[in-house]
Amino acid sequence: MEKPHSKLPHRRLAFDHENSPIALDRCQLSMRDSVFIPEATIEAFGYNTDEFPIKRLPIVILYVNKEQLIAVPRLESSSGSRQAQAVWNAIVGWNLEDKV
Repeated sequence: MEKPHSKLPHRRLAFDHENSPIALDRCQLSMRDSVFIPEATIEAFGYNTDEFPIKRLPIVILYVNKEQLIAVPRLESSSGSRQAQAVWNAIVGWNLEDKV
């Protein structure tokens, strides 16, 4: 059986779209819960999740017992140094350097 979007020129789901993390945040899900949605959806369509690398890093801070999503940058690779730089950029972008 042919998969629903196998005729598309490249294999990519809407989770790589810049509005996807915003939509997940609006649902008021915790970050721990929201990370399962893309994976479960990919599997529901019968695909291997390893074929759909989602190269975004949700950066969440905890302030006064509330989680706040501050950025979801796109990563060129998931190396530790790229992740560290993305976190630092988000901290600087929110002027939180003196808080961490």
